[in-house]
Amino acid sequence: MTDLANIGSQNQAWARIIVDACLAQGVNHFFVAPGSRCTPLTVAIAETQEAVCIKHLDERGLAFACQGYARGSGRPAAFVCTSGTAVANALPAVVEASMEGVPMLLLTADRPPELRSAGANQSIDQQKLFGDFVAWYFDLPCPTEEIKPEMVKSTLAYAADQAKSGPVHVNCMFREPFGSSRIDPGTSAVETHQAVNATLTTTAELEISGGDTLVIVGNCDEHEAAAAKALADRLNVPFLADITSGLRGLNYDLQLIQKRPPRPQSVIHVGGRVTSKRWWQFVEETRPAYLRLTSIDDRLDPVYCVSQRIVGPVAAMCEGIRLKVGSGADFFEQWQRNSKMVREAAGRVLDGHELSEPMVARCLAEELPKNHGLFLGNSMPIRDMDNFAVWPSNQHVDVEANRGASGIDGVVASTAGFAVGRHGPVTLLVGDLALLHDLNSLALVKNIDLPVVIVVINNDGGGIFHFLPIAESQDLFEDYFGTPHGFAFEDAAKMFDINYGRPTTVPEFQQVYRAAVDSGETTLIEVATDRRANRELHREIELALRNEQA
Repeated sequence: MTDLANIGSQNQAWARIIVDACLAQGVNHFFVAPGSRCTPLTVAIAETQEAVCIKHLDERGLAFACQGYARGSGRPAAFVCTSGTAVANALPAVVEASMEGVPMLLLTADRPPELRSAGANQSIDQQKLFGDFVAWYFDLPCPTEEIKPEMVKSTLAYAADQAKSGPVHVNCMFREPFGSSRIDPGTSAVETHQAVNATLTTTAELEISGGDTLVIVGNCDEHEAAAAKALADRLNVPFLADITSGLRGLNYDLQLIQKRPPRPQSVIHVGGRVTSKRWWQFVEETRPAYLRLTSIDDRLDPVYCVSQRIVGPVAAMCEGIRLKVGSGADFFEQWQRNSKMVREAAGRVLDGHELSEPMVARCLAEELPKNHGLFLGNSMPIRDMDNFAVWPSNQHVDVEANRGASGIDGVVASTAGFAVGRHGPVTLLVGDLALLHDLNSLALVKNIDLPVVIVVINNDGGGIFHFLPIAESQDLFEDYFGTPHGFAFEDAAKMFDINYGRPTTVPEFQQVYRAAVDSGETTLIEVATDRRANRELHREIELALRNEQA
């Protein structure tokens, strides 16, 4: 049994050693961006009296500030960020510092080895990401009792010393959980299974063992999504659809809050990534035979469950699939009943509240014109759309999102390019931090001569962090993770000559959105919400779902 509490304690102990080693070398300023994977480092910095912390929500600007500090002081400071594109955003500043030997120490958080090259969310190859632009690089392993603290001290002391003459990169891997508080040490039993009995003789002939089977479609194009839906209909099995597929199927993420969906014996996964983290947890716990059909030769297996992955023409493979053993009617009917039940229960909770973040997602799905594409920002917008957006199961919506590394940077610019690429109007649902990251791209949106309706959820900070265990640390959370900014976007809309609206009720939102669509002009619609109230609303929904009887 894995001692989760011990992992959290080791993470925090190592992080404190890292911070202390920096201080011992005269590195006492830490430029910190909010994020989950860097939680141990952030907490260690926050709890160290000698550490001076400068916080900023944009890693690109923060990295430049870090090297600017060195120009003013002649000493290196430490840049601290989470994993994924957050690290990549530091590259311009690292290049600038490298060309003139400006002191700089980069402490980047990273996923553990078992999540690398496995399709885990927000996981990219961060090893030597800055190439020859850093004077020294070290891949610091995950904290473990087998590695002596002296190794960490020595490594960071050397890194901090080397950073006095140019940028140095220490890539710090951490396993979850990140802290030692509120940790449930319990683990679930994991069953093994036989590999899928699949024989591919042509792209149109594929036979699997079957049994109670479901089809799930991830990020893919319209033709692949339609093929997946047709496959589920032909096999008469549950059809689950990620929001980025453009289709809607049975609601599975809300069902998984209850942890009562019937267990599949086989899963056919068509296409790419799925947004739901609960899905992968469910698969890891139930261990069905897992077949993935994809047109892209990639590895998407974050919980090491894929029995067989076949690369080829997805539509042809879907048309040719046969089940040796059919799926039970009770299995399908229970998934259908559960889906209907959780949607109705969540709907009753939402109807009891005014304009909320989930309600915006539901309203957008209802009001979205058929000619509009939909671009989704990461963090809460895409999750709320995945859970609460409903449209007819036979209707396809052109949905896109930057889910490769799930970063929040460049979302507005990506939306502009999406509109140009599809030659039509687009609605963007985005969070306030993502919009602030890419504010100058409002000029790009304004100049493409295609209407873009930007709906920004402004909860004054990082709303998704309220769903993490660190939110319980009231003395640290707001400053280091919540990161309130106090900005509204009306003046930004004026600056870029974009129409603006700020509805406060559901009818007002519907009216403002419809007017924006009808105008044929780019419009920014700002919806102000409260991060804490949003977390409580989700808790209320979760409680309502758990209280429902299937």
